[in-house]
Amino acid sequence: MDLVQLITMRTKVITTVYIADISPLLDSQVYDRLRNLVSEDRRAKADAMKFAKGRAQSLGAGLLLHEACRDVAAAGMDGSGAAAGAVSGGPATGMAGFECADEHIAFGEYEKPDFDQKWLADKGFGEMHFSLSHSGERVMCGISTAQVGCDVEIVKDRDMKIARRFFCEEEYADIIAQPDNAKADRFFRYWTLKESVIKCEGRGLGMPLDSFRILLTEEGPKLETSAPAADVAMAYGGEYTLKEFALGDGYKYSCCVNLEAGEVEKKCVDIIGLK
Repeated sequence: MDLVQLITMRTKVITTVYIADISPLLDSQVYDRLRNLVSEDRRAKADAMKFAKGRAQSLGAGLLLHEACRDVAAAGMDGSGAAAGAVSGGPATGMAGFECADEHIAFGEYEKPDFDQKWLADKGFGEMHFSLSHSGERVMCGISTAQVGCDVEIVKDRDMKIARRFFCEEEYADIIAQPDNAKADRFFRYWTLKESVIKCEGRGLGMPLDSFRILLTEEGPKLETSAPAADVAMAYGGEYTLKEFALGDGYKYSCCVNLEAGEVEKKCVDIIGLK
């Protein structure tokens, strides 16, 4: 392996998005069987939810994160984007132990949950991040070697005054220009994309929705950070990659990665089949 190949491998951003239907978790027997797969903190959080749907959503998000951690460990992919063992030509075993990373969660300045980076460093793992989202009967998890944010929303009728108040003028105008039966679809494309950016940035309500603009182009969604209302500098700088995932199930799924991420892999998970 020459130096150029090694540098390219180590700077490649690796991102995978996991999506699942959590309706099976509404069955108490299925819920009780699968709750033991997630961390103690996640079990407590899910069990504390008042309603069955909330418990299913919380457990489902935890199950996807656990599955993602297991996949990273099995693939032997370190946080630099290099397959562990690639430098020496040995087996990809450098991420052994990462399957329990979902038990080591820390919270940022704005209470964004993420892997405990100190724990990762102490274990010799590279930088890794995750993001979770749920809506209706769907959950979503993004895991990446760069900062990541993801969002899922069920498509339903919304008062477009929300878009007029919180979106950029051009985004609102694009929504209103759509036929009546397509307005909600366009609204939630913008909404999930903007939410994924906010989650990637990790500043919550401290980052107004109109402080950046989403451009829907034929090549895919783009992030424009010089919107007229922009008074909040993007936290991480550099390139941002936006991706949408269409499953034709009445939901919108979006992901934002802070770097040129290339292809973002999608994995649909059968909750019932998890072990």
